[in-house]
Amino acid sequence: MNIKAAAVSFISAVTLCAGQVFAWGGEGHQVVALIAENHLTPEASAGIHALLGDDVNISDAEVASWADQIKRERGRPSTASWHYVNIPIDAAGYDAKRDSPKSTDLIEATASQIAAISDTSLPTDKRAEALKFVVHFIGDLHQPLHCGDRDDRGGNSVPVYVLKVDGKPTNLHAAWDTALLKIIKAGERVAPYADKLDAKITPEQAAAWKAGNLIAWANESHDVARDHVYKGVPVPVKPSGELITAEASPVHVLDQAYVDDAKPVIEQQLERGGIRLAAVLNKAFGHRGN
Repeated sequence: MNIKAAAVSFISAVTLCAGQVFAWGGEGHQVVALIAENHLTPEASAGIHALLGDDVNISDAEVASWADQIKRERGRPSTASWHYVNIPIDAAGYDAKRDSPKSTDLIEATASQIAAISDTSLPTDKRAEALKFVVHFIGDLHQPLHCGDRDDRGGNSVPVYVLKVDGKPTNLHAAWDTALLKIIKAGERVAPYADKLDAKITPEQAAAWKAGNLIAWANESHDVARDHVYKGVPVPVKPSGELITAEASPVHVLDQAYVDDAKPVIEQQLERGGIRLAAVLNKAFGHRGN
């Protein structure tokens, strides 16, 4: 396939989606939730079903991706900023005044919704909504481009071509959401793939990953974005004083070496997300009844 020719037809599409923010795609969010389900306490499991229903699990697609659906399709665009935090890639870490001066960011939104889960004075529907937000946001927190930014909308404005995936260009953010995971899974179904990842997690890793807080986890994802996601990816063209645009940027090929480097990184981020989601929910429901 002629990459330059493909890029021409791609420009309009990437421009339309450049301002949108997704994370892991639906399957990635389900993987995080499936791993978490294996590490829930009985109290947390009971609390989840009390809020969502006996037959509803946090790994169900309608739960794991609910926060994206309401943002796009159900008239709540005000929640869009809750899905990411723009920590500059050359910064040492998160700074609330610098990184979210005008709106609620991913860290703040996640903390607020965790508190809502634990607040038994709230109506059940509000706590159920908070639970669905948290399930999704912990996944977002572990997609590196939701915590690292190079003035390119978290990679949305960086056109790339991923070898072996449909023969079509995409953007860097979408590649980390879905295309690279598609290669890594190699057709494996979500549930067995999640079980395979979970089986690799050692007790020592699980204990270490539970430590820290939302800011520490966001900073960790930021560092992954710096050291792996943007590694070798040229800085897109930035017209004088303007935002980076896909139209002005050449398509960068993510070759086999890049994919090979990304595989263990993506899998570990999914594993970390699952362990930490369980830890957050275990604490939120612990010794609080529902």
